[in-house]
Amino acid sequence: MRIFSKVVFICNCCFILSALLRILELGYKKGETVMPLPALEGSIVILGFFVAIIVNAIFFATIILKKVSKKAINISAFYIWFNLILLPIQCWYFFVKSK
Repeated sequence: MRIFSKVVFICNCCFILSALLRILELGYKKGETVMPLPALEGSIVILGFFVAIIVNAIFFATIILKKVSKKAINISAFYIWFNLILLPIQCWYFFVKSK
């Protein structure tokens, strides 16, 4: 579970980076490309956009199941809180902002 929490952390960091790179790439005007970053963004987007929300949801489902079954959770509180804060942000970014 410790390794999985670190993978989720890395995916969430890639989500933050890919969202920032998207803002940088599109700029603040009418969606025109300001600075293309295809090589850097291409490798981060896969983890950030496509994997992060899925593994984050699985992570919290696992945490909730462990809490309900009263098993010990051997994960740092930092990982839990960081991922807990990012899950609603990811849901907003993917489901509300994209429309």
